[in-house]
Amino acid sequence: MKKYIIIFMVSVLFLYCSGCEKEKQHSTEKTLTVCVEAELGDYARDLLDLWEMLNEGVQGKLEIIPQDSDTAEIKASNIRTELMSGEGPDVFLLSTGAERESMPVLFPNPEKLMYTDTFLPLDDFLETAEYARPEKFNQKILEAGKTEKGQMILPITYTYQKVVFRKTDLEGLQEIPLSWEELRTCENPVLQEAVFHYTHCMYPLFGKLADYKKGKLLFMEEELQTMLEEVCAYTEWNEYRENRPEDLSIQGLFDFYPNLAASQDEKILVGIPNKNGGITAEIGTYIAVNRNTKIPDEAFSFLDLLFRDEILFGPGIKVGDKGGGSRFQSWFSDKDHLILNQELAKRYPDLSEADLTALQELDNQINAVSFYSDLEKELEDLYWPYFQSYHAKEEETKRLEMVSKAYETMKMKILE
Repeated sequence: MKKYIIIFMVSVLFLYCSGCEKEKQHSTEKTLTVCVEAELGDYARDLLDLWEMLNEGVQGKLEIIPQDSDTAEIKASNIRTELMSGEGPDVFLLSTGAERESMPVLFPNPEKLMYTDTFLPLDDFLETAEYARPEKFNQKILEAGKTEKGQMILPITYTYQKVVFRKTDLEGLQEIPLSWEELRTCENPVLQEAVFHYTHCMYPLFGKLADYKKGKLLFMEEELQTMLEEVCAYTEWNEYRENRPEDLSIQGLFDFYPNLAASQDEKILVGIPNKNGGITAEIGTYIAVNRNTKIPDEAFSFLDLLFRDEILFGPGIKVGDKGGGSRFQSWFSDKDHLILNQELAKRYPDLSEADLTALQELDNQINAVSFYSDLEKELEDLYWPYFQSYHAKEEETKRLEMVSKAYETMKMKILE
């Protein structure tokens, strides 16, 4: 009897130890946490599921910033606190404020954050990357994510303000305006009418707004005042606007490239220029790795996977009888560029060689690249009350006070 009791106890002990070992293995299994906004949640989940299939022994977890403003700000505040204590998600896959309109954002100023110890420099990883190869990227856009310490942020998408005209619409136009000064003094009414609604954003007209390394704005208060006066004056052609043609140009904030490809007309593409004689590009979606991550290799492998052609352009990837990664390409809008060179030809095969050449020429005019931030928002918030005061013929003193207050606020935001 004693013999059976001993055998029973040994068996129980063996099962207990086996269970402990399994629990220990499960508890030490690596988990990669990817932080995204709710709008990107489904797309990121699809990509993370695929990444899990390709990386046995590592779990993927999403940390989602919700759409509701109040709960989003609480979530964002908690994550910022974690980062300050050396914790936080491993990867950030985020959109800028411009893409998210007025929704709360985790990082109100991504470019300023690059000069802190928030993000992991990616240079060593990029040198050995399988898919996220630096030579495949638009170098001007890539440069926007760099500091003297290295590649802190990897932009994924960017855009800039542009309009497409039928060539016949711009009959009589001698030269395409290549600077804000040339644009505002151009007397072609078709061009003016088509682009006037782009000017209310105003901030792209300045080019780069700040030098975060030196902690200063790159324009003076007087320049801001002058720009506001010029933009407000630019909108005063009521006589033409009342008699404008119904079908003014081949343009559209959405479906931009499909509309361009569908048109059989001879076309002219015009970029909205900044004061320095170039075009300001704006980062839409970007990815970065937390400097505090305990699994940097796994974090970068997720980033690297995102840049596979099958993810960005194709049907996704099959792993056994399962597949994934096919949804992420649906996130990009029809006004976005991807950071990859020659990407438009892959995404929109119906674009003609002439269209692709014209778009490349616009890309070549980019001389400033920005992340939408609290500075850009400050300028947007300034424009409408200034515009109303200007057209109500109110005293200039009131507008000067608006400008001075906004300028001081922006200076403080840089130094915070």
